[in-house]
Amino acid sequence: MRPATTLEPVGLLATADGSRLRLEPGPEPRLTATPDRPLTIAVVGASMNAGKTTTAAHLVRGMRRAGLRVGAAKTTGTGAGGDVWLLGDAGAYPVYDFTWAGLPSTFRAGPDEVRRVFTTLHDRLTEDGCEVVVIEVADGIYQQETSELVTDPVFAERVDAVVFAAYDALGAAAGVAWLGQHDLAPLALSGVMSSSPLATREAEAATGCEVWGLSYLEDPAVALELCSRLRTGRRTGTPPVPTPEPDRELALAMHSAPDPEQGRPS
Repeated sequence: MRPATTLEPVGLLATADGSRLRLEPGPEPRLTATPDRPLTIAVVGASMNAGKTTTAAHLVRGMRRAGLRVGAAKTTGTGAGGDVWLLGDAGAYPVYDFTWAGLPSTFRAGPDEVRRVFTTLHDRLTEDGCEVVVIEVADGIYQQETSELVTDPVFAERVDAVVFAAYDALGAAAGVAWLGQHDLAPLALSGVMSSSPLATREAEAATGCEVWGLSYLEDPAVALELCSRLRTGRRTGTPPVPTPEPDRELALAMHSAPDPEQGRPS
């Protein structure tokens, strides 16, 4: 293994009046769910490299292909471009992460700060006029900041459905059990295991949840049906139930509609 990179600070950036430049907190969060808030799907996972960002990106792609305006946010983690760029490449606009709320990393930030970041980014996406918001929560559900956010009542207030990403069936079973203890039964499973038919069968048998592969996630008919069920669930106060038979004729019609991404700011 090569030695770690060594960095030497040589100065601080400053404004014209000599004030230091720094990451500033965003607008104060409302901390309450609003009736006009966008449909919100959160992707959480069993661990790092479980497939959370890939799952989120394919969810975004399906929503965009269905003609919906989709925003995305990564609410915890340490600042890096890769995940934000992938969500943007999939069609999400705008895409924010915790750096937009003033933190280079949420590591050891504490539950109040993690809650502030989540609500600030969700408020911004609401104000941007997104119809659907896809939220990625970094690391795994046992990681401290992830656990604090996912179990916070504000998370349940603002999130309409959770998709759980796992590397294998055992991780999926543990994740579903943990989420169930916190009244956050996932809508579906996905992640690395979805690429293995055997792991998919094992996970579905162990949890009773469907495993959604990438082609299913990016299907515009699935996106339209999912949004319809989320809206119904919000009105009735019941959790949405996934459907394996979406309305493909409606999705086909949406494909012929003008692309809402045309003319967006670059």
